[in-house]
Formats: sequence, C-alpha cells, structure tokens
Amino acid sequence: MLLTSSKPERLKSMQWRRLLKTQGMSDTFLHNGIRFSDDLLYRRMTNLPNLSNSGALNQLAFQSLPRGLRRRAASHNIKRIPVKLREKAKSEMLKGSPPKRTGPPSRRKKRRAATIVEEYLRRQGNKRWLETHTWHAKRMHMKDMWGYRLAEFPNEKSIRATYRASSHLSILHDASYMACLELKGVAEEISRLLAPTTDLSLPSVASQRYNKGHRLGHTTLYHYMTYPQNAICPITFLWQQNPSTTLSKLWLWIHPAAFEEAWTCLKDAQEKTQMDNPVVITDLRDEILMFQLTGPRSTALLHAVLDTAQVDTAAANGMQRSNTTNANKVWSSFKYLRSSASLPAGAVLGITVQDPRLKFPQKLPRRTNQVPSIDEKELQHNIASWPSDVAFSDLWNEEIREELRKNKIPESELNVRRSKNLLPGTKLLLTDDDARIPIILAQRGVATHTNTTPSSPEYQSGWNIILPKGWGVSFWKSLVFAGCRTSGLREQHAMHFESGIACYPQDCPDTKAYALWKAEEKLAAEKSWKRKPPAKRLNFAKLGIADPFNADFSGLVSSHGNNDVDMDAGDTPNLWIVRSNQVINALAMSDSSELESYHAKVISIMDKLYNQRQLDLAKKQPLDLSKALVCIRIVLLDRGTPSINGRIYLVPSSEQYSKYVRKLTSVDSKRMKDDASDSDSDEALVKESNLDMSCLIGYVTTGQYSYCLGKGMAIGNITLDGLVKLHTIDKSQDRKVKLLVLVKGVQSRICRPGIIEVLY
Repeated sequence: MLLTSSKPERLKSMQWRRLLKTQGMSDTFLHNGIRFSDDLLYRRMTNLPNLSNSGALNQLAFQSLPRGLRRRAASHNIKRIPVKLREKAKSEMLKGSPPKRTGPPSRRKKRRAATIVEEYLRRQGNKRWLETHTWHAKRMHMKDMWGYRLAEFPNEKSIRATYRASSHLSILHDASYMACLELKGVAEEISRLLAPTTDLSLPSVASQRYNKGHRLGHTTLYHYMTYPQNAICPITFLWQQNPSTTLSKLWLWIHPAAFEEAWTCLKDAQEKTQMDNPVVITDLRDEILMFQLTGPRSTALLHAVLDTAQVDTAAANGMQRSNTTNANKVWSSFKYLRSSASLPAGAVLGITVQDPRLKFPQKLPRRTNQVPSIDEKELQHNIASWPSDVAFSDLWNEEIREELRKNKIPESELNVRRSKNLLPGTKLLLTDDDARIPIILAQRGVATHTNTTPSSPEYQSGWNIILPKGWGVSFWKSLVFAGCRTSGLREQHAMHFESGIACYPQDCPDTKAYALWKAEEKLAAEKSWKRKPPAKRLNFAKLGIADPFNADFSGLVSSHGNNDVDMDAGDTPNLWIVRSNQVINALAMSDSSELESYHAKVISIMDKLYNQRQLDLAKKQPLDLSKALVCIRIVLLDRGTPSINGRIYLVPSSEQYSKYVRKLTSVDSKRMKDDASDSDSDEALVKESNLDMSCLIGYVTTGQYSYCLGKGMAIGNITLDGLVKLHTIDKSQDRKVKLLVLVKGVQSRICRPGIIEVLY
C-alpha cells in the first residue's frame, strides 16, 4: 500500500485561494451580530482542507492507533482495525495494490485437524502451553523453558514502562507454570514429612502462623536431613481452612525448573519417615492457575473486575457449595484500600465471583481521597484484626472444579445475549445459569530482609489470584482491558532485582536448576561471541579473564583455589548458601577474636535449629563451611554499572581503602570530576585495580542500572570466608565505610567501589 502524494493537496489549497480571491466579498461579514473582516475569513477558510485531511496526509488508519492496539495484520485485514477507522482504511486499501487471490486449499491442509483444539495439541509437542498462550504469542517473544512455552518479554520496549507501571499502576504475570502439589493426610503426618526437608531457620509449615489456613507461607525445600546444604528451590504453601473431614490438605507451589527434583525429594522423605497414615501426594499441574498482580493499584483493579456473587449452599445437582458471605463482605470493604501492603503478610481470602465476561470490558475507576466514614472504620477493623473464617474456598473441591470447567457457558451464547440488549454495550445481568467461580486471593509482599530497603514495599506487594482450570483467559482479558500491563520472565527478573530480592534460579548458584540454566546461558553467550570476527570481538585474554561467560563458584570455594574447576550441567553442586539470619547476625555482632572461631559458632547454631524441630542430629549431614556462600546486594558508590559474571574483590590494604574513601567523601570531589575528563579518571582507576586473585571473594549473578536507586546495583554471592574477612578487616582497621568491596566487569579493566548488604 502506497501513501498518497502531497501535490494534489497543494492544488486543492491553491484552488481555495483562487476561489476566495475571484468571488466578490464585502469588507465585513456579519454572522449573529459579529463582524468578521475578509482578511480573517480568508486565512481561516484556507486551512479548512488541511484540517479535514490532515490525518490522511501523515499516516495510515492503523498507524494512528496506540502501539498497544496495533496488530500486525491490520495493514491488509480490515477487521483488525476499530470500527470508527474502517471507512478510512477501506479507502486506503483501494488506493493500494489489490489483494492476492487465494486458490483452493491443498491436500496437506485438508489433512489437518478438524478442530482448533486438536491443532493446538498437535503443535504443543513436548512442551506445554498455558491457557493464555495464544494471547501471549501475538504480543510477546516466546521461549521454551522448563517444559513450557513461556513469554520471555514483550515485543515493544518495556523495561522503563514496566518499572513505572509497577511503581504507580499494576503489573500482571501469568504464573500458572508454577507446579502445584497437593499433600492429603493427617496434619501431624504432613508436618512430620516436611519438617526435615524445609528451612529450619524459618517457621515450620505446621506452625501456628500457617496451619489454620489464614496465611500463605514461604520456605525453601531441601533434600532429606541435609539442611542447610543441598537446596532444591523456594516453595510457597497454603493449608486448607476448616477441612470437612479429619484429613487435611496442603498445596505446595514449586518452580518448574526443580519439579522433578522436588518430587523425588518428597517421595524419598515419605519412604524414610515412619507414618501410621500415609500422605497422598497428587500432581495438580495445569489444574490450578495462578496470576500475580503487582503494584499499588492492584486492589482497585481487582475490585473493578471481580464482582462477588452469592451461592446456594445446596445446588440443584446436589453438590454442596460453601457459604462465602463473610469473605465477600471483607472483600467489599477493600474498595478504598490504597495498597495491599497494608494487609497482614500472606493474608488469604476465599471469595466467589461472577463470570468476568458478563461485565466485559471493565474499567479502572479513578483514584479518590474521599472515603466514607463507615467504610473507613470497617476497613481499619479488618486490617487490625484479620477475620478467621474468610479463607475457605470451594476451589479445594476437585468435583466443583471439574463441574465449573464442563458447564462453562460458551462465548457464542454470551454474544447472543448481548445482541438482544436494546442498548448496545449494556452489561449482561447475572442469571441462575451463569457460573459462580470460587477463587482465592492471597496477599503477596517482600520476603527478603536487609538492613536498608531500596524501594517501597508496594513495589513487590500485590495479590496472587488462584483460579480453577478453564477460566484463565476469561479473567486474563478482563484484567488486561481494565488497565494491567503484562510482563514476561524478563520483567519478573527485573522486578526482583529492583526490590533487592534474589530471583530463582538466576541468583541461586547452590541449586541444580542454576547449573542447568547457567550452562544454556554460557553456551548462547559463547556462540554469540564466536560469531564475530577476531578483530571485532573482545579479547578476554588481554583482560586476564579465563572464563568470561561463567561464574565459577565451585572453583571459588574449592580448598586449593583452582579456578579451572567447573560444575557440570545437571550435577548437584557441592556448595551451599547461608539463608539463616541468625548466622548472619551472629557474624556481624562478633568481635575480632570471636570471628577466628566462627566455624564452631555456625555449627552450634545449626544444631540448635535441628533440636527445635526435634530432629535426630545423628542423621544430619556433616557441614562443610568452606563451601558456604552468602547472597548479597551491592550498591555502587560512584559511576559504573555492574554486569553479570562480574568479579567481587576485597580491599585488604588501608592505603587503597583510603584512596577510594577520599575520592568519594572529598568536598571538592565534584569539582575535581568536572575539571578532569572521564578518560583521565578511568586511567587512574585502572592503575589501582591490579588486585591479586586471593582478593576474589564472589561473583555477580545479576547486575544492571537500578531505576529505583538511580545508580548501578548488583545481586551476587560471596564466600562465607570472604564475609568474615570483610568483618575482620573493618574491625581491625576501624573503617568508617563498612563492607566496602570492588566490582570488576568481565569487559572492563576498572574496579568500581560498592557496599554490600546481606540478603536473608
């Protein structure tokens, strides 16, 4: 299709001028008692053609749409354009080349599947699709990961936009790839099964905080009796509230990268634990969906989409339904809640809602600061004392989930009902035949603690929406049309980074999933580097980098310090990360003499944790502290942006420490930087960055510019011995700037100073 030339439009404008000049016009023109001069009227009338045709001169019909509403096929398929622009698009298509004529279908097309469902099942192959796959595939870059075909990142620029949306609006992510396992049995037996396989420094799965089903819990899964070594993955769990029988149910959400390993771990623990009543473990993958909503406007957006519905406790088919009246009232009181960060951490709410397609499309209301006094009192009461009977949901019932999936009203029937409305656009009313869908809302907040927080709690606070199978697309479209911005795996990783939270598996080098992920990333980086000619690619040998595409943690913690030792993909790593805040706080509060014997202190803390869980110390795996790592966050003090696989060094000498501190704290430092060029300052840093390999204590796993802090930031891991050395040097030299390290990128000769903060 070709754009029209501007010459005909110029000819029309000239004709207007000639017409006005040739026609006899009086000196003034009287209209409604107002006199206009001929000169003013002439200038205005010559602009009329441009005002009526300005849109056609500059862009096509589909180009006038916002980027989020543009479709790839809009240039040739008029149905991809809104109705108000279709007439303009038709005229533009007539000026372009005629459409190609399609011949009769080939024999190959005739042999294809008869239904779209069969075709989608054929195309999936050995990878699973989420229910929202077709929506994501049109708008995002897809990638095969962990047995799924997942959305990696949007096709449009979205890094800054995602940060703004998560800070001020709302971000939506389909986390249905998280594998759900159901443990059914006596509550005491389930507790005994998970006690030796979860993090001992955190509250147990069966603690009073979680066993009533009021809270969503988080912990880390380990192999049987190997804590704190042999970590598998972080998990999320939820107990069923008020089970109808003596048997309890527990749902575990496990990352798909570690599902097979976690399944083997639970089966192994089941065999080694003596139980009178066995625990039944059921795989609920693809049976339970989960959407993650993040941002300060998440609650308001959910209120715009979710309309609560009353349910008859005795249905016509005899199936018993639960009464969620109290939960629906609590949810209605959250209408004026500004942020879910005000609620108790992990609070669970089980409500029953209407089919969101009835009111589609929903619209997010504007912010308001006026809250009625009655609603404000009820809201404050629910926040201060969370109700104890609002977490139960029919979503736990497998029969009800299957009934909802089978009896879902087709979209075509809803369109017929819409066509019968006298006024187009009128929302459909709820009838007895429409579905009442049980869902679970769980508050989600920041699970990592540091001495200082880089951002507000709202940045990671939001809601987990747990849905039954078959209803994902219906809720997804309503949330998107209401104003949510969608995110892929890259955006989720960036949100963890901005919040200072380690992302699994990218920031967990002590897991098997990290080894597999890192092997793929290393192979892709090597291929990209080798595709460039030698004269155009970076010479890492001159920079002294032996393995620029890998963070060799195994060689770092080895006793001989051999950097050539590498971890094979798929092998269980021989290192582990300290995730106990008791150990970190004990090291920070120790003096120089106590740090020399910190091994005994760490072992005593671990033995105490085993005794608190009433576990047999004789079955505990021996602890090797030489292979211990600590997850940290680094905030650079000056210029620079850390990169992945960057090296982290100690600053052992007091002279070098004084140079960096003097450069950072000098009153005239800004004036000196303005006078000196960037190249001169970089050359000075190069001379100071010749550090010995014995000063290497860790690697950067995620590093980039932080929009929240406005400077470079990184998340990485250092050795426990290196952290002890940092504390020892700070105390012995009485340093004012504590925990100062140097970060060097694999593509740079310069070391940048930064301060570390331990994540736990």
